[in-house]
Amino acid sequence: MRKKTGKPYLLLCLFISLLFCLSGCITKTNRDDAERPSEAELTEEKTQIYLRGKSATFEGNGVSISGGTIIIREPGEYELSGNLKNGKIQVLTGKNNGDVKLILNGVQVSCPDGPAIEELEGGKLIIVLQEGTENSVHSGGEKAPAPDPDAVGAAILAEDALTLQGTGSLKVEGFLNNGIAGKKELSIFGGALQIHASNCGVSVAKYVEILDGNIQITAGNDGLRTHSDKVAGKGDISISGGNLKLQTAGDGIAAEGTLTISGGRLDISTEGDPEIVSSKGVKAQKDAVITGGELTVTSRDNAVHSKGDLLVSGGSLKLRSDSGKGMMAGGSLRLEGDAELDVAAAGNGIETDTDLIVSGGNLRVTSGGDGLRAGDSGTGRGFFRMEGGMVYVSAANDALDAKIGMSVSGGCLFAAGSSYRLKSFSPDSTQASLCAELAEAAEGQITVCTPEGTVLDTLGLNAPARTVHYSSPALNRGENYELRSGSGTASAVAG
Repeated sequence: MRKKTGKPYLLLCLFISLLFCLSGCITKTNRDDAERPSEAELTEEKTQIYLRGKSATFEGNGVSISGGTIIIREPGEYELSGNLKNGKIQVLTGKNNGDVKLILNGVQVSCPDGPAIEELEGGKLIIVLQEGTENSVHSGGEKAPAPDPDAVGAAILAEDALTLQGTGSLKVEGFLNNGIAGKKELSIFGGALQIHASNCGVSVAKYVEILDGNIQITAGNDGLRTHSDKVAGKGDISISGGNLKLQTAGDGIAAEGTLTISGGRLDISTEGDPEIVSSKGVKAQKDAVITGGELTVTSRDNAVHSKGDLLVSGGSLKLRSDSGKGMMAGGSLRLEGDAELDVAAAGNGIETDTDLIVSGGNLRVTSGGDGLRAGDSGTGRGFFRMEGGMVYVSAANDALDAKIGMSVSGGCLFAAGSSYRLKSFSPDSTQASLCAELAEAAEGQITVCTPEGTVLDTLGLNAPARTVHYSSPALNRGENYELRSGSGTASAVAG
């Protein structure tokens, strides 16, 4: 027999379905709230720590106080305010127990014989700079002593991963040794940081990433460095944003691994004596990759130095070296994309131990040594290949010097040197070129013209020129051209 269904039964089914829907909604809302706590919940859960001169008081959980040492023993959020003299904030929560977030809300902490903030054992340490606040941490004496290689410690020291974020400001004085030091990773997402250190401004073992922030570093040694390459990918530095100004007696930026710059604005000045200490503007023990950003370097040592390969495919670079090289690569150097480079060096402008390939970008070099130099006898390599882009070189020695050979297949190249050595492009070059030795040294500038007087290009000179290389799509093989300067005119046939 077919069972009849009445209205009461339908209402009961509808009511049960509604309960299931409400249950599902409540479960989802609770889960989302757990993943993204509201500001009200965060405020209720935070422990408040009030620094009061030589000691402190607190409201909440996870804190113990012994004299001037405030110990955080449980993961969670802690908001600090006030002034602490001759004391420290110490994080000691145990391994794998969760992260600790320190919210600095107008804090001044000084410690004469150790770190002002010290994370010894825990998860990630997150330091938040509260909006509109000024904060400071200090270690050591009243002023920065000369760097001591045997000294240990830092104003901020972390055994585990460290993150800095927020929109407030933080002044870091590492007069005991380093400014900020860590044995793992450091990430900077924002804030105004002013770091002054007797040794290194920032010294981290495994990895540094900077995504945003205004960072000023004055250091008696390196400004920003990593010092571990025992594991693949370790010792790397990545900068994708922010404004950085570094004044150092050592290297400005020194990566034990790979250095990557993809954004931001960097202004680096190194003042150390390269005969005594490495004082390079930007240095990578492995590869260096620059794809964007603005980089200005004034250095007594090499402005940019990579022991591995060096790639520049974007960004704007203004490089100055008072006694070293503009750019140096222990491997190959590639210039491509839309990069803009202005290089002035007392030594060689750009030098590689292997090959130098230009396929794009705009490069201008003035040098007291060779302009572009490719190859080292120890590598058995040394090609210079011009495939695209624009290159202008004025050198006090050879404008172009390649150990193995040179070829040109595209782009515009105008190079002049003071030496009498003239090297020609290889026969397999697909673009026409001029290679000329001048009877009289040209000064001021050189202009390439057609016999009818049409100007093709002009090169400004910082040193007398005796040899000239010029290549452009405007040249035709077998045709005559003129090289004009204030001292006279020379003729050359495009080959």
